[in-house]
Amino acid sequence: SCGIDSFDTILQNKKLKTKDRINTILFVFGFDIHVKDKKLSNQTKKMIDLASKDLSLEPIYIKSNIREFTERFFLWDCILGSILSSISHLFEGFLSKIYISSTRDYKHLIPDGSHPKLDYLFSSENLKIIHFGSTRSRIDKIFENVSKSKTALKNLKVCWLNKGGKINCCTCEKCLRTMIGLELAGVLNNAEKFEKKLTNKLLSNIKIDKYSSRNFYTELLEKAKNTNSKRITIALEKAIKKF
Repeated sequence: SCGIDSFDTILQNKKLKTKDRINTILFVFGFDIHVKDKKLSNQTKKMIDLASKDLSLEPIYIKSNIREFTERFFLWDCILGSILSSISHLFEGFLSKIYISSTRDYKHLIPDGSHPKLDYLFSSENLKIIHFGSTRSRIDKIFENVSKSKTALKNLKVCWLNKGGKINCCTCEKCLRTMIGLELAGVLNNAEKFEKKLTNKLLSNIKIDKYSSRNFYTELLEKAKNTNSKRITIALEKAIKKF
């Protein structure tokens, strides 16, 4: 997805002394980007091509309307792991293992469509599905890997609303909390696809709309306190209290 979790999985894998090195990435047009949005699709493909070259990986691109179809009947978050796994099985014989990047760490797990106790069950005798990254929180992933990678910072995409055709709209809830994490790590100015600065006005627009999102903000608040980021600490405390 070009997000925090995906880049962290690749960068963390490169550190491991193992034969199971990632050499291929899969990107599905139709998940976060509608298949008919040619402009944004082309922009994203250029990003992935560049990132793949920098990281010595082979990209595979897929187009699917499966999200558009399934969301008529199910919440996307409830079926994400099974969808990712079913697409992965199209490549049996070419790929032997697939890593699905974690959304949450073990401390904050909730019932979800992609989960460390679920994803591996979609494996077969020919393809192993691995849920990866739950040992660390998203803010830890930013500090440990993403903030240290020029490639990740140059090509980071977290937005699924894409207001105004932007890679990252810099105003939605997901963009804002990612920007906060990058700011705390001191690298927001290096994240090229975030075109706005994290102003006090933007911080005042933080709206936590569900309990599962609240956990991300409590982690950010703890990191803000540890790094003595007063204005971010105040903004997060207000948003969490309001929720």
